[in-house]
Amino acid sequence: MRVFQIVADGRPGGGTSVVLDLCLGLRARHDIENIVASAPDSYALTTASTAGLAARPLDLWCSRLDRSAPGRLRRLIEEVRPDLVHAHGGRAGLAVARALRSVPFVYTVHGYHFATKPWPQRLAGALAERVIGSRAAAIVWVCAADRELAERWRLDPGRPEDGVIHNGLDLAALPAPGPTEPGLIAFLGRLVPQKNPLLAVDVLAHPALRDARLVMIGGGPLEDAVRARARAAGVAERVRITGAVQRDQALEELRRAAALVLPSLWEGLPLALAEAMAMGVPVVASAVRGVPELVEHGVSGLLRADPHDVSGFAQDLGRLLADPSFAAELVSRARRAVARVARLDGMVDAHAGLYRSLCNRATAPLF
Repeated sequence: MRVFQIVADGRPGGGTSVVLDLCLGLRARHDIENIVASAPDSYALTTASTAGLAARPLDLWCSRLDRSAPGRLRRLIEEVRPDLVHAHGGRAGLAVARALRSVPFVYTVHGYHFATKPWPQRLAGALAERVIGSRAAAIVWVCAADRELAERWRLDPGRPEDGVIHNGLDLAALPAPGPTEPGLIAFLGRLVPQKNPLLAVDVLAHPALRDARLVMIGGGPLEDAVRARARAAGVAERVRITGAVQRDQALEELRRAAALVLPSLWEGLPLALAEAMAMGVPVVASAVRGVPELVEHGVSGLLRADPHDVSGFAQDLGRLLADPSFAAELVSRARRAVARVARLDGMVDAHAGLYRSLCNRATAPLF
């Protein structure tokens, strides 16, 4: 079986890492060939090639409604001749939905972006999601919360093939837990509005964390705003921003942290949380979308209902830093939660079963 995996931008991050781990797992466990397509010179293409996966450049980043994108994609698919196409995220999904007619395709929702936008964009985004879902042979949601949102917006076609497959994590590829730096809080993610990085700076300025330091592992369009916020809050000397880094470097930074803060406004099933939990870093996160499917408040981590609750985040982080025994209890249970919810072999096997079901059912010629 040959599967064409499409990731729109291919930047470093959880979504890209999940796709690459999926491809490697499908090859190792099920002998399924994968061809990865993503933006030219992207992290996804470079990493895929290094891992021995076939990789093809595909620029889908001009616009969601780029009129030339379907033609470019159609020509590339004709060249690759896959048995199935798997589109990851809305940009890739819409391009595939506009380009394909005879090859079955799977669409994975890595978190619904449209639901947090103002009403005109929200309606347009929901319409695009409805088009993608109706033309796909199957929809995969990475968390049950997103499927519930799809049902509320009537985006769930209700087919037997549609379902939830949690993101999986390759535990063997993670660095071993190492000595932590007391008082060091990590933020791991792109510096974009969704991840709410400015709140992490505000939290550091709270009296409960007067002796703490913050490492922001990632880069993005809000990097200058984060620096300005740190200067205004008087904590610039306690904030370090790594900028965009490769995944292995990001994990090396994370392993030294005494706690991770993830105050996102929305998420699917965030890999950053699973990585921290598996590596023994206690977590404080906002209880949005799929996060409570991985983190149980007070059991495997700490959750805040309001992602803007500066005082609440600061108090939770202060508790973790001041009470190592409590943090250790959370870490012990967090590792078991990751092994149960975010199993890489479970994610890989579920996708392999879905692919085979769709390919066996397809009777139309490829082209």
